[in-house]
Amino acid sequence: MKNQKVQFRIDEWLFVPYEDKFILHGETIVIDNRLSKLFHFLCENPDIVFSRDELINEVWNGSILSDQVITQAIFELRKILKQHGNHPYGYIVTVPKRGYKLDATVERIIEPAKGLLRVSSKKRNSLIALRPSRKRFKKLRLNLK
Repeated sequence: MKNQKVQFRIDEWLFVPYEDKFILHGETIVIDNRLSKLFHFLCENPDIVFSRDELINEVWNGSILSDQVITQAIFELRKILKQHGNHPYGYIVTVPKRGYKLDATVERIIEPAKGLLRVSSKKRNSLIALRPSRKRFKKLRLNLK
């Protein structure tokens, strides 16, 4: 489906990649777009180890980057996730001599159409009907008369 708005829930965190932000307990934490791209990729591929070269190819389309750029991006994401949350290593694990992986259960939330919310994770996939706002509800009633 075109222009799907995908969000990810990891424990108490909500990651909104199309707005480059995290939401934790109602607090919005805006992040740099390069961090958002990296975390989005990791959320789409949890528990898979990626080397630095794979991350450069997948996240930054093969741009010429130094290892330090990847290291810094991982460091900044971990700092945000550790500083504001209760996770000891910020969900991103370094696998020695192999790369990095997102070590978390990721719940993928997709908004396919107005009024419906698709929730999926590795364990479930279901549609949830959202209650229309009072304003919308009044419009519906007026159209029926």
